[in-house]
Amino acid sequence: MQFLKVLTASLLVPVGMGCLLAIATEFINPHSTADSQLSIILGGLILGLPSLGVGGWVAWDWYQERRKKNKARSRRIRAIFLHLIQSEDGEITVQKLAQYTHLSTLEAKVFLDQKVKELNGSFEKKSNGEMIYRFQI
Repeated sequence: MQFLKVLTASLLVPVGMGCLLAIATEFINPHSTADSQLSIILGGLILGLPSLGVGGWVAWDWYQERRKKNKARSRRIRAIFLHLIQSEDGEITVQKLAQYTHLSTLEAKVFLDQKVKELNGSFEKKSNGEMIYRFQI
């Protein structure tokens, strides 16, 4: 469904803009007659405004839906993070966070690095290269 929204918006918005641009160019055309100006203006408005309006609305709807999904995902990741540090006495690894949240290891590391700064946590690198992040509970 997301793909269809993006496709629809990316087709309708340029069509609408093209129709409105045709109106603008007709006004500066020195060889146009009154009849041709009227037909271009009416055609441009009849085709351009609805295309631009519907395309803009679909794009806005897609943006809002995407934003809601991202917020829900962030809340879910934070909730899992908090549960893990409570159940593990304030210690967590990148691999454990990635496993439970289905983030990539790079995303999990970036998330934990950010949380260390936010929550005044610390981290330690073990001899096997694994990073352990510690937070006060």
